[in-house]
Amino acid sequence: GVVMARRNKAPLSELAVKMNADLVLSGKRPKTVKAYLAAVRQLARYYETPPDRLDEAQVRAWLVYLADKKKLATGTLQPILAGLKFFYSVTCPRDWTSLQSIRLPRSRTLPVILSREQVQTLLARTQLFHYRAFFQVCYTCGLRLGDGRGLQPGDIDASHGQVLVRNSKRSKDRIVPIPATTIELLRTYWKTHRNPHVLFPSRSDMSRIGTTTEAMSERSIQRVFQVVVQELHVAKTGVRLHTLRHSYATHLLDAGVNLKVLQQYLGHTSLQTTEIYLQLTQQGDEQARRAVDGLLDAPPPDPSESSADAAGDAPSP
Repeated sequence: GVVMARRNKAPLSELAVKMNADLVLSGKRPKTVKAYLAAVRQLARYYETPPDRLDEAQVRAWLVYLADKKKLATGTLQPILAGLKFFYSVTCPRDWTSLQSIRLPRSRTLPVILSREQVQTLLARTQLFHYRAFFQVCYTCGLRLGDGRGLQPGDIDASHGQVLVRNSKRSKDRIVPIPATTIELLRTYWKTHRNPHVLFPSRSDMSRIGTTTEAMSERSIQRVFQVVVQELHVAKTGVRLHTLRHSYATHLLDAGVNLKVLQQYLGHTSLQTTEIYLQLTQQGDEQARRAVDGLLDAPPPDPSESSADAAGDAPSP
């Protein structure tokens, strides 16, 4: 009934192997594969029963338990539901229409952002050069963590000032501009390892840093980022590496970048996804605030009314 390997590298069950293969063949990214497998594993643990022996009512009851009793946020429930839908439609097909029809509401919470000054301070206080280079490229190019880890030296086109982001979310490639200052930083950083395969190679074995095909671990990147954030004493909760991407989007809108152009830079399929940053931008905010402050100011006199008043004061014929 276990559908994912334990931390002690116990062998996967046949069902887990099949689901893993199904996920890979469907084009799911490694992070998604891990999340979907974990969802089915948690379901099996809850009932102490292999997932292929559960019925639809049991699966729905577990989802209700997570939402109603455990109070899991929509963003946490989303990959769990998606993983179960995949398992019971592809790996272990069941004609469960009610499960497939479940739709979670979209999260309406606004993303956390940092000001330009806060981002600059964060980069300046990141003492380890390889992490500072990683954070800077993520911010100045609006990259996801996985995008940054997947960069290859050849993806940086210094002559045109752009970077090729390969196999991003939903397996899409995109080209985004990169500042000259970041290009110079990356050039200096690459000279410290000269790895031809990955721009940010794993440092777990320094003797292989120039030849490994493994990138720096996601866990170490997130951990170092949190340490730097704590040192900044930012009075905001939920600041994580992805906050740099949110900040990038908002800062570009502040600078007057067109929303459609920003959509292309971020690799969003829908413009609605990009529009959320309009609620965070400061562009035109001062003018709007002045208009709001003046709502109760005395309006200018209406010329037509002045003429009417003058006519009324005139002596009757």
